[in-house]
Amino acid sequence: MEGESSINVSKVVLNAIPESTYIKYQNPSAANTPTEDQPQDTSRKGYFLEKDLHSTTKMKMHFRKTTNEATFLPRQVADSIPFSSDKFPEILNRQEYELGVGVKVVADKSVVCHKQKYPYAVFYCHAIHKTRVYTLPFVGTKDGTKAEVVASCHIDTSAWNPKHAVFQVLKVKPGTVPVCHFLPRDDLIWVPK
Repeated sequence: MEGESSINVSKVVLNAIPESTYIKYQNPSAANTPTEDQPQDTSRKGYFLEKDLHSTTKMKMHFRKTTNEATFLPRQVADSIPFSSDKFPEILNRQEYELGVGVKVVADKSVVCHKQKYPYAVFYCHAIHKTRVYTLPFVGTKDGTKAEVVASCHIDTSAWNPKHAVFQVLKVKPGTVPVCHFLPRDDLIWVPK
């Protein structure tokens, strides 16, 4: 479907969400995870609680239709894009999506593969225990743009670093509630049939 931000082929899903938008989860309990001592803008990192997975939940998101390099734009088009900081609220409003009907639990176990920075495809893969994988249908609140997104909800975070940024953003403590995030662009997730 045109404009979708994921590809689903035989239970393998490849997300198309910009890598720089999300924090990597390769070792969430490590001592070197982001903390409140390391300020970050986590409002757009894709963190949310599992209890928020219902129709009409609104989230600010950015979906890219392609990973191709940017091209030059005609002056008229470039001038129509709000780039100044005083237009920041307008920019964020262009990115609001509402969770639609049809949230699906895909699996209770999975293997995630993170694309590594090589000139050819190399992935770091690992099993994820005590997680649920969801597909989430989103609809743009302004123009009705549709996107299907894959999310991973970590059910047991009790071993995670209590100073991890996710707990600061969601204002929860480790092990109290499942915490979720979207899969970064180019990550693969394998689930049982």
